[in-house]
Amino acid sequence: IAYTEVDETGIPVYPIVHQGKPAWEVESERYPFAGGPNARIRLGIVGARGGETIWVPLEEPGSDFYLPRVRWDEDGTLLVQVESRDQKSLKLLRADAATGAATVLLEDRSDTWIDLHDDLRPLRDGRFLWSSEVTGFRHLELRAHDGALVRRLTSGDWAVDQLEGVDEKEGSVYFTAAKDGPLQRQLYRVRLDGGPVERVTPEPGWHTVTGSRDGALWVDVHDTASAPPRVLLRDQTGRTIRVIDSNTDPEPKALGLLPPEFVTLRAADGSTLHGAVYRPPAMQSGRKYPAIVRVYGGPTAQTVNLRLDNRGTPRRGKAFETALDRRLGSVEVEDQIAGARYLAGLPYVDSAHLGIYGWSYGGYMAARCLLKAPDLFKVAVAGAPVVDWDGYDTHYTERYMGTPRENSAGYRESSLLPIASQLRGKLLIVHGMVDENVHFRHTARFLDALNSAQKRYDLLIFPDERHLPRGEEDRRYLEARIVEYFDRALK
Repeated sequence: IAYTEVDETGIPVYPIVHQGKPAWEVESERYPFAGGPNARIRLGIVGARGGETIWVPLEEPGSDFYLPRVRWDEDGTLLVQVESRDQKSLKLLRADAATGAATVLLEDRSDTWIDLHDDLRPLRDGRFLWSSEVTGFRHLELRAHDGALVRRLTSGDWAVDQLEGVDEKEGSVYFTAAKDGPLQRQLYRVRLDGGPVERVTPEPGWHTVTGSRDGALWVDVHDTASAPPRVLLRDQTGRTIRVIDSNTDPEPKALGLLPPEFVTLRAADGSTLHGAVYRPPAMQSGRKYPAIVRVYGGPTAQTVNLRLDNRGTPRRGKAFETALDRRLGSVEVEDQIAGARYLAGLPYVDSAHLGIYGWSYGGYMAARCLLKAPDLFKVAVAGAPVVDWDGYDTHYTERYMGTPRENSAGYRESSLLPIASQLRGKLLIVHGMVDENVHFRHTARFLDALNSAQKRYDLLIFPDERHLPRGEEDRRYLEARIVEYFDRALK
């Protein structure tokens, strides 16, 4: 049995105070703030009947690292992934279950950060599958038992989403990818001994698949921009054996919802940005409609909506994704503002009535766009926003920003607090007071900065909700308030 021992004693305790009920209480949460101490981890192996633990030496004693993935190989050894604290190194180790002795099979390194994946797949002959972004795009690799590269199974200027299954008898590897463009997700296969990539799913659109252990059968949830998800059973060639659920729900048709119009824009660095414009049903000729940029969800009734994949999003290669390295709140905000200016230029959009909405990171983006482009946005709704990255967790924040000590300028420039005085439009901040992810302290610090700048804002607090309201009544009230806020501000 392999297990981890986690020591959190060095992590500060953050108090979350429950104040929405007659009896108040304090919930103590150990939270690793960016730049602060992390948990200490040890990996142990013990016999199923008990006995002495054998500790696997992962890194030098006292070093800071993450242990994101552990699994057994077919031969009884333990495959261990070790990620450095700065997330620029990912090692794959093989540990002997009897002695704990570990050997480094491979190491992926990056000047920015390395995205974790679940594409490690041991094979019966001792080899294993792995994926890497060493070429600039995530691709599958076949590796020998000792970690040596046998061959790259996929290549090109497109990214593998994930390994989906292996048919070792037939020698085929199945995976989903953006090979036919970032607006699609298709199932493909390639032979273990090399050869061309073959597409399995024939229809355009988005395919979410689950395969049988031998890869002979696949359950495929397929949808497009104009059709709701259907559930299909397919064979390994992509042929539909039967329709499990045709999803003939009449409600979408009854609502008269229109499929989005896909658009492309150019970012400041020349990158292609893909977006989707959602129009209200029964649009009146000659009328100009208010518009909302949806960084993360949002209402659509009688407004034109835009969703844009800015630089920093996945499935477009490493250069596109890491464009915001060490500078959150920069290029992704620039791209959303560019998207809003495109939206404002559409003939049926009222450019004087633009809003933006987002939650969590999207809440940060919504508030930052409003502050950075006050001439463009009239209103923003920011839900559970991160306002200063020094108050968020180590693993997420340091991946993109490093630590506050080594990147003090980046942290300062990405904060909402120094630019709070730039607020001109309407702003609704929404937050749950017992949010365990983005602490309510973020909103409190933002309010203090807005108060100091003598700025007016609106606030919607849920005293007994977490990162996103979960209770049905609270969710309904939240949605109603957001719709009402946009209705008033964009009239």
